[in-house]
Amino acid sequence: ILPPNLPDSFLGFPLGRTQVIPVNKADAPWNKDFDFETLGPIISKDGAFGETVFYHKNTKTLICTDTVLEVSDEVPPIFNDDPKPLLYHARDTITDIIEDTPETRKRGWRRVVLFGLFFQPSAIKIKDAGVAFEERRTDINSDFAGIYPWDWVGDDIASFKAIQGGLLVAPILQKLILNRVPVETLDFADRVAQWDIETIIPAHLQNNLKYTGKDYRKAFSFLEASGVPKGLPKPLDADLQTLDDAEINLLESGAINKCPPMPGGKFSREEILAQTAYNCRDKLCTSRST
Repeated sequence: ILPPNLPDSFLGFPLGRTQVIPVNKADAPWNKDFDFETLGPIISKDGAFGETVFYHKNTKTLICTDTVLEVSDEVPPIFNDDPKPLLYHARDTITDIIEDTPETRKRGWRRVVLFGLFFQPSAIKIKDAGVAFEERRTDINSDFAGIYPWDWVGDDIASFKAIQGGLLVAPILQKLILNRVPVETLDFADRVAQWDIETIIPAHLQNNLKYTGKDYRKAFSFLEASGVPKGLPKPLDADLQTLDDAEINLLESGAINKCPPMPGGKFSREEILAQTAYNCRDKLCTSRST
């Protein structure tokens, strides 16, 4: 069953002060201060993805939402207000007694990030629902009725280090969305990379990042046949297993399209575009490169 197409005003975009970004940059009332580029829309069977990034000319700052992020050991200061989520995730198993220390918070933060990016990190072993309920310990931790439904049995430090060291495109975008339109995505990244960027402000995790347009472009090397260069963030295969399984199910259901070949290999640009599927819905179609 497809979800209904609700009016924009139902989705947090109020009538009267929600404007469509102009197709022609010269028509933007803020074009003297900002440049912008748009990726997408990328239309799937029952969803869509798109991103517009803005370049503030005076400060040489790129403002983006989802396309890139940076994974850091630094625990966000907001957790000083309530460290309980970090302490909850810092335990290896239900019976662990956790002390609130800087190292404990760092361990909890590391695991929160892994859950956020991979949904089911390879270092955990999920318990059956009945077992998790029987093992609950409200005397140790009253959150979630004392239930801790997994154990950390693997090397979460290795998983975390693998995605550090530069800008990262979120794994869900890598595995389920952007690899469906690699030419269009790389064209977008190439255009962004032409700006004289000194700072990047993403919506997720760290901000005020000191990277260039060239660094931004490198984050999309996962879409190239040559793969991610050594030294750049690259998720471990084991951590991508949940997304790999999801891809199989989504392909079988027709929710997403098959990936075309990666650019930079034996297939030409024209051949890749010919093997790329472009969906439309309600007169809105996936953007197509030439």
